[in-house]
Amino acid sequence: MKTSNPDSHFGRTFRQLREAAGLTVEEFCKQYNSRFDGRMNKSTVSRYENNLQEPMISTVKKVAIFFSVDPSDLLGYPVCASAAPAALSPQLQALADALDQLNDEGQEKLLDYAADLVAGGRYIKTCAPGLDQAQA
Repeated sequence: MKTSNPDSHFGRTFRQLREAAGLTVEEFCKQYNSRFDGRMNKSTVSRYENNLQEPMISTVKKVAIFFSVDPSDLLGYPVCASAAPAALSPQLQALADALDQLNDEGQEKLLDYAADLVAGGRYIKTCAPGLDQAQA
């Protein structure tokens, strides 16, 4: 087990989201386990919130879905200011066109795949130095 890491963003944000939702640890575990067929328990939540344990990426993804937030928000990664262009780039337009052609199940699979790529971190863009220093 890890020692406490006061710089861990996940634990602090996780607690804030849970409390803002008006959920006790027990209520969160019950709803999370029901929704994701999981095995989350009170001691695991306590270790996350007290920065004694870091979650697996799959848990970060599920917690982000549970609270309807971006996984990067849970982990404290700044989002680049240029991430929201005024017009769609050719790549985004191609993705939008492909998404429009898929049925509901196909759309869900495409979005899940994109979420997996983001959550994995390997393909994440890095911001230019100094761009989002205020958020760090």
